Amino acid sequence: MLRKMKCPYCNQMFSAEDENCKNCGKPKPVKTMDPELVQHIARATGVILYDTQQDKTLDGINGWLWFWCFSRTVLMPVGFVGSYFGLYSDRNSTELDLIGIILGFFQTLLSVITGYKVWTKSHDAKYFIYAYYAFDVLSYGILFLIVLYFSDSSRNFNVANIVIGAGYYFFTTLVWVGYFRFSKRVLQTFGENFFRFQ
Repeated sequence: MLRKMKCPYCNQMFSAEDENCKNCGKPKPVKTMDPELVQHIARATGVILYDTQQDKTLDGINGWLWFWCFSRTVLMPVGFVGSYFGLYSDRNSTELDLIGIILGFFQTLLSVITGYKVWTKSHDAKYFIYAYYAFDVLSYGILFLIVLYFSDSSRNFNVANIVIGAGYYFFTTLVWVGYFRFSKRVLQTFGENFFRFQ
């Protein structure tokens, strides 16, 4: 049996299988889910709903998200170049410094790529963010262990630098992971928050 429906625009009946009303040509209305049911499902599954029409000022690479992109694509390379020339002008630099430079190079490279992916709102940006922070934590963990167990005790400033650097990066990683996890701007811009593993 052919199902029919009434056009909400001209009140004429037309086939429910048609995409447009045969009388006025307007498109068939799209069925939407009951908002109360949506809220109930969201509460039951722990999904955070955010009205994307509510605040358009949070859409796009602005605010802290802009600062994050800028620091990864510009400040990070500048800092790496400064560290590189600073260490190699120091005649007392060791193999440990060389390891730090190598790790720093790959960290900076991944930083620039990740910053670019976020800046351009690439569909795979979150995976680069995961890789970037995993490498960040891993590289400073490796340096910390090397200094702790294998460095020359006469090079105490190395230990202090690595401990301070590791503490700083662990702290900033926690701050930015929290930002990507809870920020409404990230949700508005990418359609989801990151670091929500379920």
